[in-house]
Amino acid sequence: YWKSKLKEDLEKEIIKAGQLQSGYLRAKEELEALKLQQTDDLDEKQQEALMKKLRYEADTNTIQFSIHVKQFLQKASLTSFNLAALASASNAEKKRLLESLDMLETFIENVRPSINSRKVVEGNVITQKR
Repeated sequence: YWKSKLKEDLEKEIIKAGQLQSGYLRAKEELEALKLQQTDDLDEKQQEALMKKLRYEADTNTIQFSIHVKQFLQKASLTSFNLAALASASNAEKKRLLESLDMLETFIENVRPSINSRKVVEGNVITQKR
């Protein structure tokens, strides 16, 4: 069941990534057009356009990251055969796998706080809120 759910989620995220990329390109073009206009009242519009562009960049990077994780999960999917093979592996290979799992846990521990917090841009200063 979870394999088909993963595949379905992955397809949806790939479509969403394309939509975000299109939005990012529109925001980037809007920002460039505003930069070409040399009037004094554009600072606020430029800031809004810049923030819009930055949000698209953040969302695009996040969904691409999610796609990579789901592709990894598809490749590393556990079957009864895989589990039996793990149980039957030599101690040296089990140790090597445990080291990889430790790295994976550290990776998750580093990613999770970023997901549970947010960055706030005030002026030109970025602060992290939890």
